[in-house]
Amino acid sequence: MPPLAIDGSDHLCNCLRTIDLNMVRAQFACHPGEWAWCGNQKLVGKREGFRLLEIDRLVDLLGLSDRKSLAEIHRQRIVEAIRAGRLAREEIRTESITMGSEAFVREIASKNKRRKKLKIAKTVNGSWSMRENHAR
Repeated sequence: MPPLAIDGSDHLCNCLRTIDLNMVRAQFACHPGEWAWCGNQKLVGKREGFRLLEIDRLVDLLGLSDRKSLAEIHRQRIVEAIRAGRLAREEIRTESITMGSEAFVREIASKNKRRKKLKIAKTVNGSWSMRENHAR
């Protein structure tokens, strides 16, 4: 899987939420907090360790004041998604190489010399994405 480039805090928060909701979508849990191996426990401050997530770095990237703010925002976004029934797989989030502003996506595309067939498109929510264009 290619590394993912993310532009801006809203896109990063959406990616964190998408990842945490994967086990809910797969019906292994009703809430990410019920899945012991999920990053949700660390994001909301209920577990330490789990070195894959650098919470202080996320706090900085998101422009937040502290870990508590990150925990509350993430907790709220998870609850909103579950209440609204937004649990279906979002193709734009699972198949994009990058997401963000048009300028950001085009900058990342210009750095991807190995990929010959890239598709850049505006999404329904107004952001931009880049995916590999596979002929079907």
